[in-house]
Amino acid sequence: MNIMNLAKPYILQGAFVGALTLGIRQLGKMAEEPVHPLVESYPMLMSELNVATSLSQLIRLTHMKEDRAHTVLKMVDAYLSYNVQRPPDAQGQMSRLLRKINDHVDGICKHDILSLEEEAFRGVITCQEEVVPTLLSQLDDILYNHILANSPTM
Repeated sequence: MNIMNLAKPYILQGAFVGALTLGIRQLGKMAEEPVHPLVESYPMLMSELNVATSLSQLIRLTHMKEDRAHTVLKMVDAYLSYNVQRPPDAQGQMSRLLRKINDHVDGICKHDILSLEEEAFRGVITCQEEVVPTLLSQLDDILYNHILANSPTM
């Protein structure tokens, strides 16, 4: 029993290092993968390569069905279109779309999460913890830059 108490920290440390290594490998694979063909079909998305890469990772990791993917891609495409076209109500529209994108992507990540196999479950967890925050941060930066570019100068 005393030996188990001595070995327990090393076992936990080994499990942590193993899980960290698997996560790093999966992120490395995602960085090497090209942009998903569905994302490529939206020219506005391809103008923001970081956003396109994040969306591709989202589609691959969640094994998203094509109709759901198109819904997300259309929302992000409209978001980027408001940024480029700059209509008078663009800031409000972009803010609303950002919230809808956030809600929709969260729903996709949480959909049937308990019925997934282990590898798919890991992909969804990686998506929730890495890809979604990165995507939302990128879109938030675009909105912030839009606000700065359209603010009155003094």
